[in-house]
Amino acid sequence: MLQPIETFAFNPFKFRPFTELESNGASDKNLLFDYIGEVVGKEEARGIITRTGHQSKRITLQLEDLE
Repeated sequence: MLQPIETFAFNPFKFRPFTELESNGASDKNLLFDYIGEVVGKEEARGIITRTGHQSKRITLQLEDLE
């Protein structure tokens, strides 16, 4: 018998259409989305310094909508 794990969210993803990314993505820097798409291009990874002063890397991906 399967028992649900109460501490695990049933659906941990928040999928949104690409149109919502286009309309909200640039204006809300704290908005996190999950997307399903095909990676059709990328830029080279760049080093960045976070707000807390930690070193990290950032890579820009170009996605194509699968719909």
